[in-house]
Amino acid sequence: MIYGGDGNDYILTRGGLDVVYGGDGNDVVKAQGAATITAGKGEDTVSGSNVQLTIRYAEGDGGDTYYDFANIEFIDMLQRDFNYLRSGNHLNMVNINNYGDRIWQENFFLAGAAGSKATYFGLKFSDGTQINDIAAGQLNGVLLDARKIVNDSEWISVRYNSTNYSPNADTYGQYTRLVGGGFFLGDSKVGNDILIGSNMADTFVVREGSDVVYGLEGNDSITLYGGNDTVAGGRGDDSIDIRAGGTITVLYSSGDGRDSFRYNGTPGASADILIEGYSLSSLTYSRLNTDAYLNFSGSDGIVLKDFIDLYSGGFNTAFANTYIQVPGGETLTAQQILDAVKLNEAPPQAMLDTVSTVEGRPLSIAANDLKLNDWDPETSWTDNLQVTAVGGALHGQVAYDVNTGVITFIPDAGFTGIASFTYTLSDRIKTSEGLVNVRVNKNYEVVEGSSLALSTSQLLTEDVDPSNDSHQIVGVGDASTGSIEFNAQTGQITFVPSAGFRGQAWFEYDVSDGMNTRREKAYVLVGALQNLTVNGTSGADTLEGSFGNDTLSGSGGNDILLGSKGNDRLNGGTGADTLSGGLGNDTYVVDNAGDVINESLDSGVDTVESSISLTLATHVENLLLTGSSALNGTGNALDNVLTGNTGVNTLVGGAGNDRLDGKGGVDKYQGGTGNDTYVVDNASETVTENANEGIDTVESSVTLTLGNNVENLTLLGTSALNGAGNALDNVLTGNSAVNTLVGGAGNDRLDGKGGIDKYQGGTGNDTYVVDGATETVTENANEGIDTVESSVTLTLGNNVENLTLTGSAALNGTGNTLNNILIGNSGANSLSGAAGNDTLDGQGGADTLTGGTGNDAYVLGRGYGADTAVENDATAGNADLAQFLGGIATDQLWFRKLSNNLEVSIIGTSDKLTVKDWYLGNAYHVEQFKTADGKTLLDSQVQNLVNAMAAFAPPAAGQTSLPENYQASLASVIAANWQ
Repeated sequence: MIYGGDGNDYILTRGGLDVVYGGDGNDVVKAQGAATITAGKGEDTVSGSNVQLTIRYAEGDGGDTYYDFANIEFIDMLQRDFNYLRSGNHLNMVNINNYGDRIWQENFFLAGAAGSKATYFGLKFSDGTQINDIAAGQLNGVLLDARKIVNDSEWISVRYNSTNYSPNADTYGQYTRLVGGGFFLGDSKVGNDILIGSNMADTFVVREGSDVVYGLEGNDSITLYGGNDTVAGGRGDDSIDIRAGGTITVLYSSGDGRDSFRYNGTPGASADILIEGYSLSSLTYSRLNTDAYLNFSGSDGIVLKDFIDLYSGGFNTAFANTYIQVPGGETLTAQQILDAVKLNEAPPQAMLDTVSTVEGRPLSIAANDLKLNDWDPETSWTDNLQVTAVGGALHGQVAYDVNTGVITFIPDAGFTGIASFTYTLSDRIKTSEGLVNVRVNKNYEVVEGSSLALSTSQLLTEDVDPSNDSHQIVGVGDASTGSIEFNAQTGQITFVPSAGFRGQAWFEYDVSDGMNTRREKAYVLVGALQNLTVNGTSGADTLEGSFGNDTLSGSGGNDILLGSKGNDRLNGGTGADTLSGGLGNDTYVVDNAGDVINESLDSGVDTVESSISLTLATHVENLLLTGSSALNGTGNALDNVLTGNTGVNTLVGGAGNDRLDGKGGVDKYQGGTGNDTYVVDNASETVTENANEGIDTVESSVTLTLGNNVENLTLLGTSALNGAGNALDNVLTGNSAVNTLVGGAGNDRLDGKGGIDKYQGGTGNDTYVVDGATETVTENANEGIDTVESSVTLTLGNNVENLTLTGSAALNGTGNTLNNILIGNSGANSLSGAAGNDTLDGQGGADTLTGGTGNDAYVLGRGYGADTAVENDATAGNADLAQFLGGIATDQLWFRKLSNNLEVSIIGTSDKLTVKDWYLGNAYHVEQFKTADGKTLLDSQVQNLVNAMAAFAPPAAGQTSLPENYQASLASVIAANWQ
C-alpha cells in the first residue's frame, strides 16, 4: 500500500496487487502491474502498460488523464453527471455539476484498441450502473482536433451536439488556447460550441451559435457575440459581456463569487440569470456609480454593470429583458431590481452654502455652484447631481429658471441680516434638501455729488455680524468708486462718491477686538433725486434707476434693469430681460416669455403691461394685456387686477380677491379661490367658478344671468338691463335705468338702484330694496319670508312678509294680511299692520304704530323716542303685546294716566310708549307688557301700578333708577304685578 500524501508525487509500482493513494496534488502514477489507484485531488496522470488497473474517482478530484485503459469506479457520481466528448481518438468526460472534474481517456477511439478496451476498460457508477464502452450515439459532442487542452499554444476546435466531422465541410467552431492558460479566441462566427475553461483566469470570446461556456474556477472574462448561449462562470469573480443579440442563460450557484453582467451597446438581447442556492429574500441591493449590486451572503453576488441611467433615473434599456430567477420560479424584472436599489439608496449629501448680497438688490446664483461642495455616497463623481427646485425662502423670495440654471434670490424690502432659502438636490434617484444662507448687507444711500458720514457705532451696530457691536474701527481700506477718509479720534468714516457716478459702491474698513483685526466691507447706493430716463443699446445692458420715479428702457439684447426706489417704469425691449423694480409702485413692460420680473414682499403695488400671454410673478399685483392679440393672463396668490385687451382673452385669477376685466372681445374668466369680481361687457363671455371658492361678483354692462357658483351681480351703465340669479344666495344690483331683477332660488337681495325697477325674488327668504313708490315686487305664495327695504312710503304687496323703512325721512309703512314685521327708520313713521299678527318696531322718531286686527306686538327700546300705539281690536281673546327691549328693567318703567291714554315711559329718558284711548275700553288695550328678561304685566294689573305711581312725580331726566324713597313704596307693588 502506497501513500503519496500532499504534494505533486511520482509513484511507480513494481508489480503485484498494489493499492495506491495519491492524496492531494498533481500526481503521476505509473503501474507496472495490476493495481487499485485512488489518485485523489489534483490534475493527476495514470498509466499502466496493459495491466489490470482499477481507478477510484470521487467528485472534486479534478482533471485526470489516463493513458491506459482501466476500470473506473465512481464513488459518488452517476452516468448522467457527465458530458461525453470526442477529441480526435480521445474521450473527454466532463462533470456537468462541477466543471473542474474531467477525465481524459487517451486513445479511446484509436483503431486497433478495441481488444485492449474490451479487456481492461469499464465504467462503474455509484448506483451500480456499469458500462464497458462509449458508443457514438452516447457522445454529447466532438472535440474536433485530436489534441488535449494543455497550457501551451495550440488549436482546439469544438462542435457541439454532433458526432460526425468532415474536415472539409465543417470548418467552424475553431478556438485557440494561448500560453498562460485559459484564453479562448473564436476564429469562426458560426457553430454550436462547448467551451470549458481551466481553474485559472480564463478569457472567452464566443462567436455566433448556441454555445455553452464553462468557466470553472478563476476570475474569467466571457464575451458573447450573439447566439442563444449558456454561460456558467463557475467559481471566481467572473465578467460576462454581451455584445450582440440573442437569448442568454447564465447559471449561478452558491459560492460562485461576485459575477458582473454587462450589455455593451444596445444589442436587444435577453438574459435569464438562474440562481441556485439562494432565495430572493436573501438578496440585498446597493449601487455604486451606475452599477447595481445584488448581494447574497459573504462575497457572493451579481453586479449589473451600467444598469442605472443616472440622467433619467430609470434603468438602462438594454436590461429590459433581463430576469433574475431562483428555484421555485420567483423572478425579478429589471424594474423590480431598480425599485429595490432605489429603496436602499442613500440620499445625496447637500452641504451648507453661504452667499452674500446687499439690501434691495437681487442675487443671481448658478445652480451648479451650489453642488460644488455636495456629494453622492454611491457615486465617485458629481455629474449626476442636479438642483431640481428651490423654496423655503426666509426674509426674501427665491426663483429658479431651469432653462438657464440660474437661481435668483430677492431680499425683502428693507431687510438686512441673514436670509436663507432651500434647494432640492437630486442624484436622479433620491433627493435631499440643502440650505443656502444669504448675508444681506446694509445698503447705505447717498445722493450723487454729496458725501456720506458714518460713525463707528452706526457701522458696527448695523453690520450683519452682531459680534462686531463691541469692537472698534481702526482703519480703512479700498473704495470701489470714490474716496474714504477715517478720523481715528472720532471713529467717523466719510465716503465721497466719484464725480458723475451713480450706482452700487463699497468701501472697506478694519475692525479690531483689541487683539485681532479683520477687514469688513460696507455698501453704498449712490443715487439721484430727480426722475431719470435711462436708455440702453442693442446689446446686453445693465441699467439702474435711482431715488426718483425713473424710466428704464433696455432696447435690444438681454438686459438687466434695476429700478431702485420710486415708482419706476421698466421696459427691457426685445430680448430676455431681467427686471427688478425695487421699492415703489413699479410698472414692467414684458414682450418676451424669457423676461423675468423680480419683486420683493411689501415693496409697492406693481403692474405688468404684457404683449404676450403671462402669469404674474410672485409679489406682483396687477396685469394689463396690451395690443389686440388673443392673449391669456394668470394671477398669483395676491389680490390681482387682470385687465385684457381688445382681443379674446382668458383671464385666470388664482388665489386672492381678484378683479378680472377682459375689456373688448368675448373673454373667458376663471377667478379661482377668493372673493373675485368679473367685468362682463358681452353676453357671450363666460365666467367659471367652482363651488366654495369665495363670494364672487359679476359687474355687467349687458343683460345677464349668473352662472353656477357666482353669488352677486351688479349692472353697469345707464341702459335698461335685466339681471337673473341662480340657486345661491344672490345680491342683484341694478343701475340707474329701469331694471328687472329675478332672484331665482336662494335668499336673494335685489336692489335696483335708480329707475322704476321690477323685482321677482323667487324661492327663498328674499330682500328687496325699493326707492320708487311705483316699483313692483312680485312674490308667489310659500316662497319664503321676504323683506322690503324701502326709502319711500310703501304698502307691502301680496306674499311679502316684512317691511323696513330706510333713511331718515318721515315715511309710512303698511302691511298686508300676512303676519308682518314693520320696522321704521330714524324719522317719524306711521306703521300700520292691518290684518295678521304683526310686529311694529318704530325705531327712532315719534312713531305711530297701528296694529289693526290680530295679535300684534309693539316694540320699544332705549333711544326710540315717544311712540304711540293705536289699538282698537275688540276681537274676543285678542292678545296684543308691548315688548320692551334689553336694558329696560321692570323698575325702570313708569305708568301713568294722561287724559284717556296710558303712558309707559322709561325713567330718566324721553323714551315712552303711549297707548291711545286706553281708558275708553278694553278694545283699546294692549293685553300684555313684557321685558327682555321674561317678566310679564297683564292689562288687568296696569292700574295697580298707575295708582301706586300717581303719588310720585316721574323721576327727573337722567335719573335712570328709582330714588330710594320711591323704592320703599313702589318695589313691592312692582314685584307683585310683574311676574
